[in-house]
Amino acid sequence: MTSKEQARHKHVTLAMCIAAVLVLVAACSSGDTTVAPSGTSASTAATDQRLLQSSDLPDGYDIYPGNSSQELSDTQMQMVTSREYDPAECADLYRQQADATAASQRVGIYAEKRAPSAPSFGDFIIRGGQSLMDVEDLFSRCGDHTATVPGEGRITMVSETVEPPTDFPASATFAVHSTVETVPTDPEQVATKQQSLIGYAELPGSDSVVQFYSEVYGYDSAIDGEQFWNLFREAYLRAAVQD
Repeated sequence: MTSKEQARHKHVTLAMCIAAVLVLVAACSSGDTTVAPSGTSASTAATDQRLLQSSDLPDGYDIYPGNSSQELSDTQMQMVTSREYDPAECADLYRQQADATAASQRVGIYAEKRAPSAPSFGDFIIRGGQSLMDVEDLFSRCGDHTATVPGEGRITMVSETVEPPTDFPASATFAVHSTVETVPTDPEQVATKQQSLIGYAELPGSDSVVQFYSEVYGYDSAIDGEQFWNLFREAYLRAAVQD
């Protein structure tokens, strides 16, 4: 591995899947939207009709299968055990979340466009995982935190809740906007910024929730809120009709 490849690998180790610790996402990105997620193959459509299809997304997006509950739980636990948190209680809360993730069932897709400023999207149906109340409690206690990865760098997350549109079809909805800044210890590496807008909506008559998120990377990038809510609405309606 060349020195450049080593630097890139270290950056990815520090920055990738940042959201996996805090939210129940089912696929993770390296933050480089010109490169396909490792170990996955792209398709032009999701096979599960409960999930968003390519026709629902903006032009140019590839669709990838989401990770299993156990794969995501393993990622969450690995990240928790490799970091030092402030507030310190977040480590225990994230361990509890990893356990809840392992006990849940999920199906989902991850959509990515290979363009530097394009947002990535995730659409998942999660059964038997954390309730909306659990997620709200986690964000209220650890939505703002700092995590240090010894020898690699520091990650700072700041979050705020977002009110859904008054006409959003779900009876119970929670959404949060998180900004994550990663500052590597190595002076040859650059700091990065990631923004995520994540929404959760309960499906009627079940213990399932729809989770949809949009992510962008870079200091000059911003999430399109109107686009997010339009896609989240479509994701919810697809799941509600088919579930």
